[in-house]
Amino acid sequence: MCYWDSFTLIKQNTTTSTTNVSKATLDVNKSTIIASQNVLSKYKQKIKDSDSPQIKELLKYTTEISSNKLHLNFENSNNPTLIYLENVITSQSGKTMTSDQLTINFKSDHYIASSNVTIQLDSLLWALNPNQTFKNKAPTKNKSKKNR
Repeated sequence: MCYWDSFTLIKQNTTTSTTNVSKATLDVNKSTIIASQNVLSKYKQKIKDSDSPQIKELLKYTTEISSNKLHLNFENSNNPTLIYLENVITSQSGKTMTSDQLTINFKSDHYIASSNVTIQLDSLLWALNPNQTFKNKAPTKNKSKKNR
């Protein structure tokens, strides 16, 4: 086992993502790192042409995640799994989600929040497709009237 104090745990070159922690323990036999105290991650992914308009809008901004603990499993070194634990706050411009746990699977690109999840959004405009038009049919007159 190895122990560290105050360092950058993860830095990805393909994106501008970093995770800083105050303390961490490396268990090589289990392929895990347990980090604690002042866990702060900043994720910025590149937008792909194949991304939906909603995902493109979300990826315009850096996502920040803070928590009390972080469990990193790097058994599959190409696709590690991160689990943020205790007082997890995920935020992005105008959007905040709090939870007890947040799991990030990089292979499937899924962020899964669980236990005591609260979401606060300033707006839902990011979720709309900018090319989508809405058409409402004119109301039709009800032809059958019942006598009273």
